[in-house]
Amino acid sequence: MYSEEEEDSNWLFDVLERITSEILLSVKALFTSNLYGRSCGATVTQLHNDGCGKTSQKAAMICEIPDTFDNTVTWYNTGSAFEGTVTPDVPNDLDFIRCQEWPSVIQEIAKDEEDDKFSLLIVRDTNTPDGYVKLQLVKGKTPLTSAHRPSLKDNFPNMHPCFKIDKSQRLVLCDFLMTYDGKHMFSREKNKPAVKHVNYYGLNADNVISYRCKTWPSMANEWLTRLRVNDWPSKDMIQDMKSLGFFVVRKGHPFSRGTDLEWRISLSLQERKLVYNLTNVQHKCYVFLKMINRDIINLECITSYHWKTCLFYLIEGNNEVIWQKQFLFHCVKLCIAQMLEWVECRVCPNYFIPAENLFDGRLTDSLRIISKRKLDGLLKDGFSFLLSVSSNNICDYVKSRNYITRHEWLQTKCGQAYITALYIAETSTFRIVHSVFNQIILPYYCKQTNDVHSNFLKFLWISKDRIQNISTITEHTAQEVQNGLDLLLPCFSTCLASNISALALSITKFDTRAFCSSDL
Repeated sequence: MYSEEEEDSNWLFDVLERITSEILLSVKALFTSNLYGRSCGATVTQLHNDGCGKTSQKAAMICEIPDTFDNTVTWYNTGSAFEGTVTPDVPNDLDFIRCQEWPSVIQEIAKDEEDDKFSLLIVRDTNTPDGYVKLQLVKGKTPLTSAHRPSLKDNFPNMHPCFKIDKSQRLVLCDFLMTYDGKHMFSREKNKPAVKHVNYYGLNADNVISYRCKTWPSMANEWLTRLRVNDWPSKDMIQDMKSLGFFVVRKGHPFSRGTDLEWRISLSLQERKLVYNLTNVQHKCYVFLKMINRDIINLECITSYHWKTCLFYLIEGNNEVIWQKQFLFHCVKLCIAQMLEWVECRVCPNYFIPAENLFDGRLTDSLRIISKRKLDGLLKDGFSFLLSVSSNNICDYVKSRNYITRHEWLQTKCGQAYITALYIAETSTFRIVHSVFNQIILPYYCKQTNDVHSNFLKFLWISKDRIQNISTITEHTAQEVQNGLDLLLPCFSTCLASNISALALSITKFDTRAFCSSDL
């Protein structure tokens, strides 16, 4: 026999399971499965088997690959669309990380560093806040200082404005490097890491520009050997995540005097991997916490990122036996209680770098009082607070719990959403891939071949063959790379066919039309 709370947990789990289709629907810009040759029935089965979170995550990772192919930057999808936690009744933003692979970020200067190669060395002062660094320009094995600034200005005039001299006389990066014409590649709000795009595939998008360090951040070494109640993350996962390195993004600490010279450490790839490995119950707990945050708490000081951090700590610090369907609401309450404790002590520790306080610059005295009252109220109200959760009709589900007709209508509505989601699955991914091909790949090829038709065709042909033999793009698995690049193949084939046909039609002598690929 289940207790009353366990019955409530089972019911809540089933409701969240039913609205999965609605969440899938709102992931339309990133939703995909490789539908070439697959039936709708097979796709529905895959949706049910994978669940909302896994389907959205697989979709986002596959879409990254065409974006990154033959590009000078690497793209990563992050945020709620990747996590499968968005809901159709709220505005949905897409979140990207755009990684500039040059210059590389290093934690120490290698002995075999090339003399003319630029890199960015991580440096810190005694008062640099935890989780933040400065980036000193290095050429070869030489860290550049104020003495090198005149030379930089004369020889690299476009780079020069992006560096300042700090109090230790180091030449440190203060903004993104500039393009060859002297214009900034990106614009953003002051001390905000994201560039905002309006109406990107019909949605708003936040694009976080970053640089990459391929080694593990030394200030996060504690996380690698941290004592854990259970094997989460596993030792293999920890080693895998360690190999991903980290990003640095343009954001200074809110209390720092040197905000314009600081860059924040970001372990977004590791966070993605943790979210991807959440169980069904853990994922639903996260989805529900975000609903609560949006519909009840609704304060700027507590964000989805705070709840994700809270969930990671709770999973790591509790026995895995609690993450079962009948204990879902108990897990939700544990997370709320943990957040309340953090609010009371004014500290929300970063999951990977606990010394970094995620409440800094957010939790004012007045907001702390309001947050404490709201979190306390949630724990006192218990299951009844679901009546205040309007996201995905949760409150309607609660009201109709004992009314069969109303409950069946809500279920029917979810079934209809599945049908719509299937249509979106067939169209949205291909639209994104075609956009990448037409707006990024083709212009790049035209520029590389100086618009010479025969050279352009050779370029296409070589790239088409290369796609079929690529097994690695960044840290994606070989299967992910294959699935992603398979989406590009029809674009290359169609473009080749149409251009060869156009070339043949333009030839006036009939016997010269019998050319083959080797003649191109």
